[in-house]
Amino acid sequence: MTQRQIWKKCDRKETAEGCKIVYRGTAGRYRKNECSAGLYLLYHSDSTAVSLFETKCEHTNHVSDPKRGLSANVKEFVREKFSEGIRKPNALLHIMRQKKMTQPPKMKLKSFLQHLRTEKYGSATVSASVIRDWCEARKEPPSDEDTAFVLDYFLRAESTYSDELTLRMVMSTRRLLRTMEKTEMIQIDATYKLWQGYPVMVFGTSD
Repeated sequence: MTQRQIWKKCDRKETAEGCKIVYRGTAGRYRKNECSAGLYLLYHSDSTAVSLFETKCEHTNHVSDPKRGLSANVKEFVREKFSEGIRKPNALLHIMRQKKMTQPPKMKLKSFLQHLRTEKYGSATVSASVIRDWCEARKEPPSDEDTAFVLDYFLRAESTYSDELTLRMVMSTRRLLRTMEKTEMIQIDATYKLWQGYPVMVFGTSD
């Protein structure tokens, strides 16, 4: 933060010598009188000169240069844990407490984790044409029994209204399909808003 940004105008006085404008050291735009450090400008009434007067007090009770985002060492730590598969804010904060590290605000941590996900996996938004091309490229059953392919899909994306958009996609493997033929009962579970707001349903059997 620059020197100009840590001062806030808090008073104005008309004196015989001229106009006196008083500034105080602040911790932020909306908080004032955070410390005893101060200065004032005197606009002399008998000339165009302006004099600057400053107290000898040190800045106290606030950080004059607050960091935006996470510090470099915290970012390095989070990147390391992210690559190890630890990607939840609460889990990371727990490890930081155990290591007696300074814990950042949770919102800043979540924001950085989102940045890492985008950096690693790309944007979470996928166009309808990309989905259609992806499904078409995987409709042919592969020779490998454990490679997933698309059994069928339905995509309607002509409208700009989200409630009129439709996506249905069914995927499986040759081995899983053969296993389901041997049972009369299936188990179903669903996870909502896992991807692009769509629920993902899982069908399976127990041997």
